Amino acid sequence: MSIDSQRRLIREAFEEHFGAEIADAVMDHLLPVPWAEVARQESLDALGVSIRGEIAQLRGEVLGELGKLDGKIGKLDGKIDAQFSKFIAANIASMIGFAGLMLAAFKIA
Repeated sequence: MSIDSQRRLIREAFEEHFGAEIADAVMDHLLPVPWAEVARQESLDALGVSIRGEIAQLRGEVLGELGKLDGKIGKLDGKIDAQFSKFIAANIASMIGFAGLMLAAFKIA
């Protein structure tokens, strides 16, 4: 028998013996689900502890991955700094060479 059928039978029995007002009051106080589906405070507390533990574990994993990422960014920054001075030197050499070509072109012309 379904929960709805059971609730209807209970309401009808209370209404027959005590009247509609008392039957309504009793039905308002009955759970709309079976007791097996009702969570106890201890279960909720245990679930909260479990979830907080999982969140802490995930937080640790994320922080570890962020640390690795920070290290990789640091290595990349070092490589860029090392190449930047070479890039500037090459550009200066190119500009000097171009300026020399321009002077030579003006002397020939």
